[in-house]
Amino acid sequence: MTIIETTNFTANITLKDAKGTDAIVAYLSSAINASTQNYNISMNVVNKVLLNTVGALNVAGETAKVQYADFELQIKTSAKALGYVLF
Repeated sequence: MTIIETTNFTANITLKDAKGTDAIVAYLSSAINASTQNYNISMNVVNKVLLNTVGALNVAGETAKVQYADFELQIKTSAKALGYVLF
């Protein structure tokens, strides 16, 4: 029997809506696979119009691109901490 160990991450990308409150525009999920030492990121967009709005920010002042980059950085940082040589 082969047991495969994975580490999972989830997050939301949020941007301010017309009311000025954060609205979820996309869900992110990722898994780090210990046996293959790789990762994947999936993004499920739920509000394409707001996601594609030029200059859109969340309440914290971050763009969707910055939030995605932060998510990816966290995954790579965790992979390094787990001893993955690829990162």
